[in-house]
Amino acid sequence: MKAMRIIQCGVGGFGGGWLGVVQRNEKFEHAALVDPNSANMEAARRKVAMPASLCFTSLDRALAKVKADAVLVVTPPATHHPLVVQALSAGAHVLVEKPIAEDMPSAMDMVRQAELHKRILMVSQNYRNNPAPHLLRTLLAKKAFGRLVHADIVFAMAADFRGSFRETMQYPLLLDMSIHHTDLMRYITGLEARSIYVRSIHTGAPEFKHDAAFKAVIEMENGVVLGYSGDWTARRLATSWNGDWQIQTRKGSLAWDDSGVTFTTSLPWGKERSRRFLDVPGLSATGQDYSLTEFGRAIREGDQPETSGKDNIRSFAMVQAALESCRLGTVVQLKDILSASR
Repeated sequence: MKAMRIIQCGVGGFGGGWLGVVQRNEKFEHAALVDPNSANMEAARRKVAMPASLCFTSLDRALAKVKADAVLVVTPPATHHPLVVQALSAGAHVLVEKPIAEDMPSAMDMVRQAELHKRILMVSQNYRNNPAPHLLRTLLAKKAFGRLVHADIVFAMAADFRGSFRETMQYPLLLDMSIHHTDLMRYITGLEARSIYVRSIHTGAPEFKHDAAFKAVIEMENGVVLGYSGDWTARRLATSWNGDWQIQTRKGSLAWDDSGVTFTTSLPWGKERSRRFLDVPGLSATGQDYSLTEFGRAIREGDQPETSGKDNIRSFAMVQAALESCRLGTVVQLKDILSASR
């Protein structure tokens, strides 16, 4: 099958990594590159040997000059809505980096536009595209160790963003990082969130002007409760970017951290404790490579991708509900966040 032609919008920062992802995927080829920053474009051209005639400073110019099947959007979140709608209106399928948008009304409109133009809108959520989350999802779905009861997710890392916009951002961890974890929660448990309560914390660390830590309680379907805490200023031993996971089932506890995936059990009062590592089957593609492969499959088969805009908006809504809970100091219902934006 002939390779699909994709316009990459945004080639600096994360976009630089995406250049290689597209180049090594035999199902796609770059049709054009778009970036208003000349330094970004020059570096990108050196990586992919793209002629100047196929490099543009705006997406509308690229769409007018180049025939393409799809558009890859790797730009700041505030620009996602206009760029995605422009691409969909031109008849292109769209793969956009997370988060899907800057706010819920924009995200909802993007989903509506995809449905209106009968095109695929997919969000790249690369954290779920790895062996350990796939294994955990399978084990919980099969109730291999009994039904899911509750879980705790901890993310802790000392970050220093002084000099960047994150230094003065309100709730920087929730805004900048938590979409990865909320998407993992939905994916691993196979459940949707019902409500969330968050208390943000200002730790006094000089790296951040505003609250860079929080503790949250999230109620999922079937009465499953998740504890979720994060800290950009933690001086403890750092977790992985995925966070440390403890998942309690009826028969024991599944754990996922830097050491791998384990299953532990003990009798009452901590007697006869056992811990064993589980084999984690590999995947043919991971991370962003998995996202692009899944995007291509969905286009070819006329099917919705795993992280379609319509599905991913529920991961995004969890972050928006968390922010609302911080501001109001109350429990926020996910249905209210989703219905208010329709």
